[in-house]
Amino acid sequence: TSSSFTIRGIGDLCTGFSCDRATGIHLNDMPLVENRLFETEYFDLERVEVLRGPQGTLYGRNATSGVVNFITARPLLGEFAGNATVEFGNFSSNRLTGMLNVPLTDWAAVRLAGYSLVRGGYTKNLFDGSSIDGRDVYAFRGTLRIRPSSSTTLDLMGYVFSEDDDRSRI
Repeated sequence: TSSSFTIRGIGDLCTGFSCDRATGIHLNDMPLVENRLFETEYFDLERVEVLRGPQGTLYGRNATSGVVNFITARPLLGEFAGNATVEFGNFSSNRLTGMLNVPLTDWAAVRLAGYSLVRGGYTKNLFDGSSIDGRDVYAFRGTLRIRPSSSTTLDLMGYVFSEDDDRSRI
Protein backbone atom coordinates (compact mmCIF):
# COMPACT_ATOMS: atom_id res chain seq x y z
CA THR A 1 0.00 0.00 0.00
CA SER A 2 2.99 2.26 -0.28
CA SER A 3 4.01 4.58 -3.09
CA SER A 4 7.20 5.29 -4.95
CA PHE A 5 7.72 8.58 -6.79
CA THR A 6 10.58 9.39 -9.10
CA ILE A 7 11.38 12.91 -10.29
CA ARG A 8 13.65 13.27 -13.32
CA GLY A 9 14.55 9.58 -13.01
CA ILE A 10 15.74 9.87 -9.41
CA GLY A 11 13.86 7.99 -6.72
CA ASP A 12 13.64 4.59 -5.11
CA LEU A 13 11.78 1.41 -5.83
CA CYS A 14 11.59 0.29 -2.21
CA THR A 15 7.99 0.32 -1.02
CA GLY A 16 8.44 -1.37 2.37
CA PHE A 17 7.79 0.27 5.72
CA SER A 18 11.50 0.47 6.61
CA CYS A 19 12.63 2.27 3.43
CA ASP A 20 13.88 5.83 3.33
CA ARG A 21 12.05 7.69 0.61
CA ALA A 22 13.99 9.64 -2.02
CA THR A 23 10.98 11.85 -2.83
CA GLY A 24 9.31 13.85 -0.09
CA ILE A 25 5.50 13.80 -0.03
CA HIS A 26 3.92 16.74 1.77
CA LEU A 27 0.41 17.99 2.49
CA ASN A 28 0.31 21.75 3.06
CA ASP A 29 4.11 21.76 3.59
CA MET A 30 3.86 19.05 6.30
CA PRO A 31 5.66 15.76 5.59
CA LEU A 32 3.65 12.57 5.20
CA VAL A 33 6.14 10.00 6.46
CA GLU A 34 4.05 6.85 6.06
CA ASN A 35 1.57 7.97 3.45
CA ARG A 36 -1.18 6.02 1.80
CA LEU A 37 -0.90 8.28 -1.18
CA PHE A 38 -2.72 6.13 -3.71
CA GLU A 39 -5.44 4.88 -1.40
CA THR A 40 -7.08 8.22 -0.69
CA GLU A 41 -8.89 10.67 -2.91
CA TYR A 42 -7.83 14.27 -3.35
CA PHE A 43 -10.56 16.88 -3.28
CA ASP A 44 -10.78 20.66 -3.02
CA LEU A 45 -7.12 21.18 -3.89
CA GLU A 46 -5.70 24.60 -4.67
CA ARG A 47 -2.61 23.20 -6.41
CA VAL A 48 -0.02 20.42 -6.56
CA GLU A 49 3.61 21.51 -6.45
CA VAL A 50 6.35 19.28 -7.87
CA LEU A 51 9.73 20.62 -6.76
CA ARG A 52 12.74 18.99 -8.41
CA GLY A 53 15.54 18.03 -6.11
CA PRO A 54 17.55 17.93 -4.15
CA GLN A 55 15.35 19.79 -1.65
CA GLY A 56 17.09 18.69 1.57
CA THR A 57 17.74 22.25 2.77
CA LEU A 58 14.04 23.12 2.91
CA TYR A 59 12.38 19.71 3.28
CA GLY A 60 14.86 17.44 5.08
CA ARG A 61 16.78 14.29 4.25
CA ASN A 62 14.09 12.41 2.31
CA ALA A 63 13.99 14.89 -0.55
CA THR A 64 16.94 13.80 -2.69
CA SER A 65 14.90 13.66 -5.89
CA GLY A 66 12.51 16.45 -4.88
CA VAL A 67 9.15 17.02 -3.20
CA VAL A 68 5.51 16.61 -4.18
CA ASN A 69 3.44 19.08 -2.13
CA PHE A 70 -0.38 18.91 -2.14
CA ILE A 71 -1.89 22.29 -1.18
CA THR A 72 -5.54 22.24 -0.11
CA ALA A 73 -7.86 25.15 -0.84
CA ARG A 74 -8.20 27.60 2.05
CA PRO A 75 -11.23 29.64 3.09
CA LEU A 76 -11.86 32.83 1.14
CA LEU A 77 -12.58 35.88 3.29
CA GLY A 78 -15.69 37.85 2.34
CA GLU A 79 -16.89 35.38 -0.30
CA PHE A 80 -19.72 32.85 -0.15
CA ALA A 81 -19.08 29.94 -2.52
CA GLY A 82 -19.97 26.33 -2.99
CA ASN A 83 -19.94 23.48 -5.46
CA ALA A 84 -20.94 19.85 -5.66
CA THR A 85 -20.52 17.01 -8.12
CA VAL A 86 -22.33 13.70 -8.30
CA GLU A 87 -21.08 10.78 -10.39
CA PHE A 88 -22.71 7.44 -11.12
CA GLY A 89 -20.88 4.58 -12.79
CA ASN A 90 -20.67 0.87 -13.35
CA PHE A 91 -20.31 -1.59 -10.47
CA SER A 92 -22.89 0.51 -8.56
CA SER A 93 -20.38 3.33 -8.21
CA ASN A 94 -21.64 6.53 -6.55
CA ARG A 95 -19.28 9.43 -5.87
CA LEU A 96 -20.19 12.74 -4.24
CA THR A 97 -17.81 15.67 -3.72
CA GLY A 98 -18.60 19.11 -2.41
CA MET A 99 -17.32 22.32 -0.89
CA LEU A 100 -18.92 25.20 0.99
CA ASN A 101 -17.10 28.46 1.81
CA VAL A 102 -18.87 30.71 4.33
CA PRO A 103 -17.56 34.12 5.49
CA LEU A 104 -18.17 34.61 9.22
CA THR A 105 -16.93 38.20 9.49
CA ASP A 106 -14.70 40.39 7.35
CA TRP A 107 -11.68 38.77 9.07
CA ALA A 108 -12.82 35.13 9.42
CA ALA A 109 -14.24 32.41 7.18
CA VAL A 110 -14.82 28.67 7.24
CA ARG A 111 -14.51 26.14 4.41
CA LEU A 112 -16.05 22.68 4.57
CA ALA A 113 -15.18 20.08 1.92
CA GLY A 114 -15.68 16.38 1.56
CA TYR A 115 -16.27 13.38 -0.62
CA SER A 116 -17.88 9.99 -0.49
CA LEU A 117 -17.35 6.96 -2.73
CA VAL A 118 -19.32 3.73 -2.65
CA ARG A 119 -18.51 1.14 -5.29
CA GLY A 120 -19.20 -2.56 -5.66
CA GLY A 121 -16.43 -5.02 -6.35
CA TYR A 122 -15.30 -5.75 -9.91
CA THR A 123 -13.15 -8.83 -9.25
CA LYS A 124 -14.84 -12.21 -9.02
CA ASN A 125 -13.76 -14.52 -6.20
CA LEU A 126 -13.56 -17.90 -7.93
CA PHE A 127 -13.85 -19.78 -4.63
CA ASP A 128 -17.32 -18.60 -3.61
CA GLY A 129 -18.47 -16.50 -6.58
CA SER A 130 -18.61 -13.22 -4.62
CA SER A 131 -17.30 -9.88 -5.85
CA ILE A 132 -14.30 -8.25 -4.18
CA ASP A 133 -12.42 -4.94 -4.59
CA GLY A 134 -15.38 -2.82 -3.51
CA ARG A 135 -14.92 0.47 -1.69
CA ASP A 136 -16.86 2.46 0.90
CA VAL A 137 -14.86 5.64 1.56
CA TYR A 138 -15.56 9.07 2.95
CA ALA A 139 -13.43 12.05 3.93
CA PHE A 140 -14.26 15.43 5.39
CA ARG A 141 -12.09 18.52 5.94
CA GLY A 142 -12.98 21.69 7.77
CA THR A 143 -10.77 24.77 7.72
CA LEU A 144 -11.16 27.98 9.73
CA ARG A 145 -9.22 31.04 8.55
CA ILE A 146 -8.74 33.99 10.89
CA ARG A 147 -6.93 37.12 9.72
CA PRO A 148 -6.83 39.60 12.63
CA SER A 149 -4.37 41.89 10.80
CA SER A 150 -2.84 42.19 7.35
CA SER A 151 0.38 40.56 8.59
CA THR A 152 -1.19 37.64 10.49
CA THR A 153 -3.18 34.70 9.11
CA LEU A 154 -4.17 31.66 11.16
CA ASP A 155 -5.54 28.52 9.48
CA LEU A 156 -6.97 25.74 11.67
CA MET A 157 -7.70 22.49 9.86
CA GLY A 158 -9.35 19.22 10.82
CA TYR A 159 -9.48 16.13 8.59
CA VAL A 160 -11.33 12.81 8.88
CA PHE A 161 -10.84 9.83 6.56
CA SER A 162 -12.52 6.43 6.77
CA GLU A 163 -12.46 3.42 4.47
CA ASP A 164 -14.30 0.12 4.77
CA ASP A 165 -13.43 -2.05 1.80
CA ASP A 166 -12.52 -5.50 0.57
CA ARG A 167 -9.83 -4.39 -1.89
CA SER A 168 -6.79 -6.41 -2.74
CA ARG A 169 -3.64 -4.51 -1.73
CA ILE A 170 -1.22 -6.39 -3.98
